[in-house]
Amino acid sequence: MAVLVHEATPAAEALLDSVLRDGAHCLGEEFPLVFGEHAPGRLITVEEEGRPVAALALLERILQCGSHRLPVGLIGSVATDPAYRGRGLATRALEEAQAVLLRSGAAFALLWADDPQFYAARGWIPVGTEVDYVLSPELVPLLPERGRVRPARSDDATAMHALYCAHETRVERSLAESRSLFAAPGMRTLVLEREGVVCAYACEGRGADLQGVVHEWSGTALDVLTAVRVHLQSRQDPLVLMCPRDARGIARYFGVLGLEARVGILGMGKLLSLEACVPIIESACPDLGVSFRPGELVLEGPGGRACLNEEQTLLLLAAPRGARELAAAVEGLTGCSLSGLPLHPFCWGLDSI
Repeated sequence: MAVLVHEATPAAEALLDSVLRDGAHCLGEEFPLVFGEHAPGRLITVEEEGRPVAALALLERILQCGSHRLPVGLIGSVATDPAYRGRGLATRALEEAQAVLLRSGAAFALLWADDPQFYAARGWIPVGTEVDYVLSPELVPLLPERGRVRPARSDDATAMHALYCAHETRVERSLAESRSLFAAPGMRTLVLEREGVVCAYACEGRGADLQGVVHEWSGTALDVLTAVRVHLQSRQDPLVLMCPRDARGIARYFGVLGLEARVGILGMGKLLSLEACVPIIESACPDLGVSFRPGELVLEGPGGRACLNEEQTLLLLAAPRGARELAAAVEGLTGCSLSGLPLHPFCWGLDSI
């Protein structure tokens, strides 16, 4: 069998549609950054006699965390032909994806797992933070009304992209990429307009995933919640509002209402390069001496030294739910403050693959 790295092909897309979408031909529209013309994403396929029997999607991105930039690889749409399961083909595709990302300079890989145990057995660990609020229709009267809300139009893309780029925590993407993502099928996007200016937007649903979830939004908290109110008032069942850890205005508003957040993980991660982590940690903790040697990262301060393996390094950078136990232990060993760690990377729903 051959393992190939290439742009999307009709045969590979048909395999993914068959396994992941019950034969409906829709992944190309759902994930334009992988399947679209001149898309930056690629596919890893395992082929037998020229026919793909396992595949996954791969997209190199920069995660922006305040002033910190994390080069990562997003992995998604992992699928194997049912007749070929149990032969380790998905594992081979994952290993090739990791090799491709390592050569490109990515620090770690990130994926969203339907079967976490499968990935955990291959060295993947939970990373990052996602904050969700479950909003029942009874909350509608308690949400703000601060302007005119209407369905988004294609000519709103520039304003929406500018709002997206105002997020301190995001995935870097171009206007053209945002424009294609805003056209995702099965998504209802509302904008709040004030004096002819789009001030906020909120996207609900996307393809077969994220139905009933507001998974991307931007604007001030009150303006965003005005758009969310309109999403919610058209429903009879609850709506989930997905947020990064730094959505403080949203948190304050719901805190006053007594609505508790559900704090979960961003996804499953795997460190690819200790060397690529050196400048990231140096930037977050400038008083800490950072170097690497085969198999470990060495952190030094006036109090001593801490040596971290690959898994520990990833936990220091992006601990699940922002846990600080490891950072605190390193502080104790080195005598340096690591108040800048862990970071809290976040991928909005439109950035998932």
